[in-house]
Amino acid sequence: MKNITDVMLTCGIVESRFQGESSHPICIHRVAFNNGKFALIRSVSNICFANGSVLKRSSQGWFSESKPEKLLPFEYISEQESIRRFREG
Repeated sequence: MKNITDVMLTCGIVESRFQGESSHPICIHRVAFNNGKFALIRSVSNICFANGSVLKRSSQGWFSESKPEKLLPFEYISEQESIRRFREG
């Protein structure tokens, strides 16, 4: 039988920005993953993580400082593409 290990995926918040209306702000984060990939992410609760914060994913889901977090779906992109989309957004 195969031994399945829980691989931890981590990402660090590189930069964050608000957009949208003041009554309904949206916080977008550009993140760098430990596997060398990048993405733009948003939390389901739309909370804004501080630059330098670390998010971790295990088989139980995403966590920020041991607190569970739900992220909206995202896609891996290159660093250059993440910079371009972050600035254009």
